Amino acid sequence: MSHVLITGAARGIGLELCRLYAKRGDTVLAVCRGVSPELASLGVTVLEGVELTHQSDVINLAAALRGRSIDLAILNAGVLSVESFGDLEKEVSVFLVHPGYVQTDMTGGRGDSTPAESAERIARLLDRLGPSDSGTFWHANGTPLPW
Repeated sequence: MSHVLITGAARGIGLELCRLYAKRGDTVLAVCRGVSPELASLGVTVLEGVELTHQSDVINLAAALRGRSIDLAILNAGVLSVESFGDLEKEVSVFLVHPGYVQTDMTGGRGDSTPAESAERIARLLDRLGPSDSGTFWHANGTPLPW
């Protein structure tokens, strides 16, 4: 069982990633601005009131994460910097994943795949990537993209 942190967890791809990892039996820490009824129904731990474009919220998030074990962090929303997490820095592998054209609120419900399908593809891709792939850019379908 892994400890998975997912930002942008209230809806769309982030919500579906929370659902998928919780169903797998992983411990999910969902981070969002406001909890949705769908997210609340999953029974995962939720840290709400976090706007990742506000430095003070990022600092508060870092403080809330101090001492927690995180095996996988999926930064599905906002922009974070390594400096924001201070002494939480560890050796990490970083991958950039394009989810594809997904039927979310951001696309007006248009797209080639549902958030659940995109979440499944992203999770499958993350399962096979390792430290030697760090710093690479991928499409959720498993195709490497130019950086």
